[in-house]
Amino acid sequence: MATTVRIEENKAVKCEFLEPGYTNVSWIGVSTAVALIFSPVAGVVIRRFGLRRCLVSSAIVGGSSICSSAFSTKLWQIYFLWFVAGLAHSFQVGPIMAYVLIRFRRHRSIANAFVMSAVPLGTLIFGVIINTLLEVYTWRGTVLITGALALNVIPCSLVLRKWNKLRRKEDVLLESEENTQIRLEKEKKTDKPKERCSGCITWDSEVLKLPAFMGILFQVFFIYIAVSIIYIHMVSGFTDICKLDLESARYLVPYFGASNTVARFIVSIISQHPRIDTFTLFLIVNVLLSVTVAIIPVFEGFTAAVVLVVIIGIGMSAFSGLTHLVVADIIEYRYLHMAVQYMLLPSGIGYMVGAPLAGLIFDATGNYIYSFELTAVLVAVSVLIMIPFWVKHIRSLSSENSHIL
Repeated sequence: MATTVRIEENKAVKCEFLEPGYTNVSWIGVSTAVALIFSPVAGVVIRRFGLRRCLVSSAIVGGSSICSSAFSTKLWQIYFLWFVAGLAHSFQVGPIMAYVLIRFRRHRSIANAFVMSAVPLGTLIFGVIINTLLEVYTWRGTVLITGALALNVIPCSLVLRKWNKLRRKEDVLLESEENTQIRLEKEKKTDKPKERCSGCITWDSEVLKLPAFMGILFQVFFIYIAVSIIYIHMVSGFTDICKLDLESARYLVPYFGASNTVARFIVSIISQHPRIDTFTLFLIVNVLLSVTVAIIPVFEGFTAAVVLVVIIGIGMSAFSGLTHLVVADIIEYRYLHMAVQYMLLPSGIGYMVGAPLAGLIFDATGNYIYSFELTAVLVAVSVLIMIPFWVKHIRSLSSENSHIL
């Protein structure tokens, strides 16, 4: 059926909904979680067939699925096509993160800064573009253009260097001769020959046997529950807790997006400094996030809400800008590719759990205070999970420094 949505005063945009209800339509966004949940599978396939080949194939499938959804006549068709698009996107998110961590080892933090800050920046720009496209081309034209934009991954993928193996001669040359010799001798002692099946796709699960990495997986799960609550319920939550009107609360989103974008870049650059420990910085920023969310009920008014949102944007830069750098610091190089893929699995599950959970709490209590306090607790729990591994990491650094001296 067709409905008319009023925008501002006399402007109107004609939007066609295939079935009534915002809840039904909102399930289309589950493709984001699908992309995260299926990343481990994508990582295994990419190890078998190569990065560029899989990126190009996924771009064709994903872009074509989104474009095809513009011609759908039933909502279930859009569900299916965007689910396929999410599966295709799983071959792009994690592998690109792993590519950056592996290829740019010498300037890993700087490369990560540009990549991670580009994500929220693109989100901000895309939000403006989407609103403009909806006014001019309606939802079908907008979806068609969005699918065409997704196809631009193809030329971008073709310029990447070939990356089928994690160990290559030019990668080894990036390290000092001494460290290279030590690592190679260690791998000769620890690596055991494995039977290989020609043409088979093998499931690499060695990294799951590492206690530090399992701790990271639980940390990521809890932090993504918290993140999804903030992302989805920010406007409604601050409207309720800080006593704002809905129109004013909507202006908090650009402040959050801008602070998060800049903070992702800055914290990644700071972590590059030789005197800054990435793991320690990661925990400090997470503590800042937990404390800030916990004290939201103390404040009222738009100005206080803006300050809180900006600090939250800075705090949330840790999980996106630093998590992968922490993994790169504490996980052996040969495990790095699949480690990034496995990390996205609890991310997707947490993302799907958080927002509905906050909604249930709001329905039961009638306010958002408990939902946001839950967010603060979850972030605090994620920090506590990582403390034992941080202590071990600090001791390891101390022993290395004393050995050098």
